[in-house]
Amino acid sequence: MLEIESVLFCADPDYHPLIYEERYGPLEMGREFLLGAVLGEWGVDDHDNLFYLGGWIASGVIVIGDIRDIAATISRGDLIGTGLNITALIPGYGDAAKVATVVGKFVLKHPELLKPAMVLLVGVAPHVDEAAEWAKNFRTLYGDNAVNKFLKDGITEADLHVIAKNRGNLLKTLEVTKRADGKVVWLEEGLTDAEAMARGVKPSGWKHIKERRDIIVQGERNQFSDVFGAAYKDENKIKELIMKAAKDGEKVSNPLKKGLHRYTDPDTGFFLYVAIGDNGYIVSARPGKELIA
Repeated sequence: MLEIESVLFCADPDYHPLIYEERYGPLEMGREFLLGAVLGEWGVDDHDNLFYLGGWIASGVIVIGDIRDIAATISRGDLIGTGLNITALIPGYGDAAKVATVVGKFVLKHPELLKPAMVLLVGVAPHVDEAAEWAKNFRTLYGDNAVNKFLKDGITEADLHVIAKNRGNLLKTLEVTKRADGKVVWLEEGLTDAEAMARGVKPSGWKHIKERRDIIVQGERNQFSDVFGAAYKDENKIKELIMKAAKDGEKVSNPLKKGLHRYTDPDTGFFLYVAIGDNGYIVSARPGKELIA
């Protein structure tokens, strides 16, 4: 009888899994949310409820400590009758596209939950639409390649829209990546000391890194090759290392070094320090053999 009732609940188009009913008590809700955060796509076949979907979404847009707190809140029954507003957890436009992708995968496995799953996209769709409209206009002005060349390694049009909204110049952008927390980070051509002085601003970006680290002539020695080896006489290799550090580097917990990230090269054990602005713009990079706290 219980199995029949469970199937009926799933098939009922008016059933709303985010609202407490007999099918899930508070503990079960919290458990499903945590399982969704941990298992994600791996466990979707065996979990046909939006608490699981909510956890899956949350694992991609918020930190693990917040996920535990949310699961504990659900388990206490604090959200019963109020529902889970997953869209309130989404910090940026890039994550909106990510949520839409996850919901799409979930609905493919559990099409009977299409209607309630769409609840999670309320408030998310405008972000996706805005990013798509921006990308369409940008392509019209500058050509498809101006966008397509960055669409790799998980970077989406929505991520590029984040750069544009954060005062980045995509026409002068060289590389784009995204950190595990979803923050979009990019390297622009930037400004030399002389160019920056003429504009009354500070030098930054790739030109600044080249100038400060003696990367003036391709194939010559520089601070990167001195620290990481002869392969880093190649400018492309240096850019790859900078983006790797920007993506995977550990943030240095020092208020005097705001935005500084430290990456440990697995081959040499030496360090690359990358300064990243609050908006995701790579300001500078410096190789080193000594640890900076």
